[in-house]
Amino acid sequence: MRESLLSFLLAFGCFLAAIIGWRFPPWLAIKFPDIKVDICGAESMAIKHSEFPGFERPCDLRAMKVRITSREIDQNASLTVRVFLKLVPGSFGRVGEKICTPPHGALSPSLPLNPIAMPFPLLPNTTVSGDIVYEIPMLHVGTLGEPIQRRLEIEDHISEKRMSILLSGDLARFNTSDMSPSRGGVEILGPEYDTRTSEKDGTNTAPTSP
Repeated sequence: MRESLLSFLLAFGCFLAAIIGWRFPPWLAIKFPDIKVDICGAESMAIKHSEFPGFERPCDLRAMKVRITSREIDQNASLTVRVFLKLVPGSFGRVGEKICTPPHGALSPSLPLNPIAMPFPLLPNTTVSGDIVYEIPMLHVGTLGEPIQRRLEIEDHISEKRMSILLSGDLARFNTSDMSPSRGGVEILGPEYDTRTSEKDGTNTAPTSP
C-alpha cells in the first residue's frame, strides 16, 4: 500500500513538472529559453488618442511583425518584449534610450494590426506570431537618433532572465545565442553627459525624463 502511494505521488509529480516546466533536478538553475525570432517587417502610422472629451493627443504608432519560436524540448517560457529607442546623446542628460510604451487605450479594429498581449506564454516547440505594438509620443520625436536605432529586450518571467539585441533595419532573424544578457532599464551614458557637469561648463541643458 505504501509503495503504491509513493509510486502515485512520484508519477503525479513528474506529470505536474512536465506541465509547469520544472527543471530536473529542481536545484539546477533555469537558463533563458532557446528561442528564434524573425522580424518580418514594420509599420508606422500617425494616430490620435482621445485623452478626454474634446482633447486628442497625436501619437506616432509603430509595430513590428514578429514570429517567436521556442526551440526548447521541455522548458516553458513566459515572455515580455520591450522596445528601446536610442536618443541623441545628451538630449536627456545621461539617459541614452527611450523605452517605448504600449498604446494607451484600445486600438481601432480598422488598423491592420494583430497585437501580441504581454506577457505571453511560449510552450516548447511552438510559435507565437503577431505585432509588437508601441507608441512614440510626439514630445520625443525630435530627440531620437537618425537613423532610428532600436534595442529589443526580451524578459522571461520563468527563468527571471533578460536578453537584448540591437536592431538595424526592419528585417532581422536571430537566436538566443545572438543576444546579450540585460540588466533591465535604459542605457546610461558616461559622465560627460551629466547635466550638472554641463551646467558647470556653462551649457545649460535641462533634460526631462524619457
